[in-house]
Amino acid sequence: MTLSDLINQLGEELVDPRYTHWSRESLLSYINQALGIMAINLPHEFRVEQTVNTDMGTVFLPGDALSLLSVISAGNRSVNYIDIAKLNQLDPDWRTRQGEPSSWTQAHRDVRAYSLYPTPTETVAVTHAYSAFKDLTEVDAFPIHAAYVAAVTDYVLYRAYGKDGQNASEQNKALTHLQAFNAAIGNDVRVMGQRKQVREQSENKR
Repeated sequence: MTLSDLINQLGEELVDPRYTHWSRESLLSYINQALGIMAINLPHEFRVEQTVNTDMGTVFLPGDALSLLSVISAGNRSVNYIDIAKLNQLDPDWRTRQGEPSSWTQAHRDVRAYSLYPTPTETVAVTHAYSAFKDLTEVDAFPIHAAYVAAVTDYVLYRAYGKDGQNASEQNKALTHLQAFNAAIGNDVRVMGQRKQVREQSENKR
């Protein structure tokens, strides 16, 4: 499905096939807004995997990255996540250590960069995964699983019906669709929170 296909469906849903009340440009903007919100709340759905060469201790993600998801390998060797507070406790001078990276860590508020431990002594290929999103055009394919088309549709209908601010009936419809959108994201946010908790518990057992 392309975004053009989705806009065609939205025109039928809104009983506005000629897009006289809601232009195609407006509907496309609402779709991108919905996907942008989802990219922040459901980052794994917008996963990008990348390999870079580095000889530095700190690796920065590209400009379109929203947040780091994981570091997969360094120099064809798997690396494990270690909490930065634990690393500071176990090895206060860890930033000066050099060798073959065996772990990675990340400052809690720095979502677009991470550190290798120890710092590589030579250039290594590092593979990481991060979430990313940029505005799409009508010719672009729907970027995530088709199961989320309904959630995006709910957000667009919320914005569309909300345009008629003086009409109580339209406002009620808008709020209903907003609640459905938030519920769809909320369910997955809880699942992601559970997965993160499991990962942290697994790391703490090491």
